[in-house]
Amino acid sequence: MAETLGQDNYNNLHLLVQTAQTWVVNEFDALCQTLTKELEAKSYDELDSREPITYKAPTIDEIGKNRNAP
Repeated sequence: MAETLGQDNYNNLHLLVQTAQTWVVNEFDALCQTLTKELEAKSYDELDSREPITYKAPTIDEIGKNRNAP
């Protein structure tokens, strides 16, 4: 039996997306606060001596694969 996107199913999907988005925003904000506290505790000289931040966007072949944390 196939399901269609009726109003009830749409409402459930919408609620799930909203709940997930709220969770992600809250987790991101908490991590930003933690990182801010850690960095503010360091001196400017110590921060300046750190390696520059680098970012490598995933290629099409890498999408869906976990990257190893440094």
